[in-house]
Amino acid sequence: MTRRSTLILTAAGFGAAALWATGFPARTGLTRSEAAVSLPGDLLLPTASIVADRAIRIDAPAGAVWPWLTQIGQDRGGFYSWTPIENVLGCEIEDARDLRPEWADREVGEEVTLAPGMSLRVAAASPGRALVLTSEGGRLPEESRDAASMRFSFTWAFVLIDEGDSTVLHVRERYATDNRRSDAMCRTVLVGSAVMTRRMLRTIKRLAEGH
Repeated sequence: MTRRSTLILTAAGFGAAALWATGFPARTGLTRSEAAVSLPGDLLLPTASIVADRAIRIDAPAGAVWPWLTQIGQDRGGFYSWTPIENVLGCEIEDARDLRPEWADREVGEEVTLAPGMSLRVAAASPGRALVLTSEGGRLPEESRDAASMRFSFTWAFVLIDEGDSTVLHVRERYATDNRRSDAMCRTVLVGSAVMTRRMLRTIKRLAEGH
């Protein structure tokens, strides 16, 4: 190995270590203590072995952020993230960057579609406060139902923390895995989830502040 290659690998190693020290990929946009708080939806999956927290501060009241959350879904406004990547993965999303009156509400038990044949269910919907989705009662594509890597439970919580003139949007993913393959798969997903969720949060911030 050349000296240049050694320097590049060493720099890459230090960079990865520094990034990991920030909490990435399981924590972005908030400190360890901020991520340690209890949030709505935690008790739905008390045995979760994997928890990921992301957050962003939005210069708008919680009431202005909430409508963008109710529009989340493959059959609604999409996921405010990297849509071309989501569609390569088979999500078949058409972006909506305006508020639609018909998408203003979410009801407990309602299906939230992630992709054709795949969905979560609304476990809690408190306007201006929290939207919690769960895999309990959701759907998987038929070809994935018996896969060992897909044997896990999942909750996805979107929590609005009112700070007066601004709002912190705290998104938490919780996974309870059934076997080593599902555990490995979920931990691998965290990297992509961190990147996609960051894009989602930045888009919601821009939309809520500009509307």
